[in-house]
Amino acid sequence: MKKFVTLIALMVTLLFSGRVTAQLSINAAYIHQEHTFNYQNGSLDSLLGHIDYMNGGMLGVSLNVTLLGDVGIAPGAYISFAQAKSLLGDTTWSSGNSGSDRYTTSNFNIKFPFYLNFKLPLSEHADVLIFGGPVFNIGLSKLAGYKDVATQVTLHCDMGGTLGVGLQVGIFRIYVGYNVEMIDREDFSLANKQSVKKAWEGSTLFAGVGISFGK
Repeated sequence: MKKFVTLIALMVTLLFSGRVTAQLSINAAYIHQEHTFNYQNGSLDSLLGHIDYMNGGMLGVSLNVTLLGDVGIAPGAYISFAQAKSLLGDTTWSSGNSGSDRYTTSNFNIKFPFYLNFKLPLSEHADVLIFGGPVFNIGLSKLAGYKDVATQVTLHCDMGGTLGVGLQVGIFRIYVGYNVEMIDREDFSLANKQSVKKAWEGSTLFAGVGISFGK
């Protein structure tokens, strides 16, 4: 947390120093998150692994601050939501399924990325953007409909690392990226010796568009 506050303070100092230029961007993206679901099927010795994927979106703003030449840093703030409806032992779910093996997980995050970015000019009005860096998350995750276990909600803080590429044409931008989970979350605590681990955001693929304001 100290490092997080120090980084924010550094950015504020840079912005008000008058030595850098800043460009505000509004960005929206589709997200495809890995969902790792480890559960015990009736005994402590039968730990089963199940992977499916959450789908959702994110929306937010970033502020690209030029540091040196074509190199900049872009702190941002985003909200994201993703959800998956699945069956134990299967990756599909529909209203026609019955029984107690279907469940729903959802994940709401407030994200604070701090990306370093590098601009490669293609023409007078077009640039290739390469970006990467840490992302700090404050998340609210929910597990519902799992067997006879009551709905569970957990609040967690974690961090990931992102690498991406984009194309800026005038004020418009398209981009894709991949976020790798770097810090695991706590387990949900379930009755009957059931165990669910990392039942929320894991590695995430995202693709989006943005619009920029300022130089």
